[in-house]
Amino acid sequence: MINFVEWHVALLDDRTRIAAYEWAIAATVKPGDVVVDLGAGTGVMGLLACRAGASRVYAIEGDGMIEMVRRIASANGFGDRIVAVYGDSRHIDLPERADVAIADQIGPLGIGGGLFAIFNDARRRFLKPDGVTIPARLALSVALAEYPEGFAPIEFWEVPRLGFDMTAMRDVARNVGYETRITASQLLSAPAQVLNFNPARSYAETSAGSVTLIATRAGTLCGLFGFFSAELAPGVFISNSPLGADLIDRRVWFMPFERAIALEAGDSATVTLHMMPAEETVTWRAEVVGRDGAAKGKFTHSTIKGKLVAQEALRPLRPDYIPRLTPRGEIDRAVLGLCDGVRGVRQIAQELSRFFPDRFSGPEEAEMAVLRTIGGRAE
Repeated sequence: MINFVEWHVALLDDRTRIAAYEWAIAATVKPGDVVVDLGAGTGVMGLLACRAGASRVYAIEGDGMIEMVRRIASANGFGDRIVAVYGDSRHIDLPERADVAIADQIGPLGIGGGLFAIFNDARRRFLKPDGVTIPARLALSVALAEYPEGFAPIEFWEVPRLGFDMTAMRDVARNVGYETRITASQLLSAPAQVLNFNPARSYAETSAGSVTLIATRAGTLCGLFGFFSAELAPGVFISNSPLGADLIDRRVWFMPFERAIALEAGDSATVTLHMMPAEETVTWRAEVVGRDGAAKGKFTHSTIKGKLVAQEALRPLRPDYIPRLTPRGEIDRAVLGLCDGVRGVRQIAQELSRFFPDRFSGPEEAEMAVLRTIGGRAE
């Protein structure tokens, strides 16, 4: 697991990725444009937009990196043009519409990084009617995978641990996607495009696509590899496919099958990918047949089955459910009711301690309760 410093080093040190975004921003952003940088990180996209002539950049970041956006923008003479905005872009209002929205939250299969959700919101609330996004288009591809080591986190649950049966986790483990690094030698077929999206125009709606993959050699079929190719601007691409000329340093997605199948060259698999981008769920189906037409296997897997949902979390979805405030809910309601634009945090905490005399061990704990409640709900 890398820390956030190493993460940003890797992003800025990926020369293919940085060069592609630099070219795309230079080709897209016009002098005087207003730009929104979604998930700004170090703020480098905003710096490139200013270099291309943007009059203003709203750099939105939801964690402490927003301080780096401010410092780096100031250090490079763009402190007056880059407006650092702290928070989740979906909960932020901007004072003007933008010409360009930029984001790099692309997961290994296009989803998983939040790109669809933030662009879907940005298109409706931030962009001008003729506004554009970087990336401009996103294509998703799959290939047959020879990846026996990918079964390790599934097979792990088939062996008793500390003398206990843990197989209940096995079905979950084979219905999730796994981020991994591969080489072209692990592909049993050429990648084929199955879905594509235009982030500036496409709603994050359910989509499905099918493709037939032909085995180019004999091997052991373990599942599918998933890749993306993003067109940042006309003629400027990045991809995580090991066969792509525009390969960036980003992992691919492995979607396992229930069992491995021996393939011969010429065998085929008809693959269907069903995706709900906003919910970031994927269902993958495959029918495998030999080159003689004989059936070899049929599989259906879905990340919906791989998401664990507590029964308690499902209860509020029942139409007859009657919600009642928890003790914590009573505190939240009291805190929000005291946010009148006059009282400070310490004064609210004092009132809270008076309302709930047995709930807090001291003033500090009451103040922490106030800060937890108002986070993201008050200015």
